[in-house]
Amino acid sequence: MSFDKKRKLKTTVNNTSEICVGSIVRSRSGRDRGRVYAVISTETDEKGKLFARIVNGKGRNTANAKKKSVSHLETIGKETLTDVNDGQIVQLLEKYN
Repeated sequence: MSFDKKRKLKTTVNNTSEICVGSIVRSRSGRDRGRVYAVISTETDEKGKLFARIVNGKGRNTANAKKKSVSHLETIGKETLTDVNDGQIVQLLEKYN
């Protein structure tokens, strides 16, 4: 599947159940469209919508994780994250950039 940075993808790419801690994702919409992130946690709001906390280790570090809807994310890989720090995230995401 091709990824176009200029337009949002209108179709659903992935099942929201496959995004979990350790997933490597690409943003599909918003200012950060096309950037690669790692998921460090997931949460559900009061309406039942699933959100992921994403980081990339540089601009978005673990202390300042971004909350993003999983419908705006595309899964591109899966890694194991045990003791998460910003240096590990940067090294991990270099493979996917």
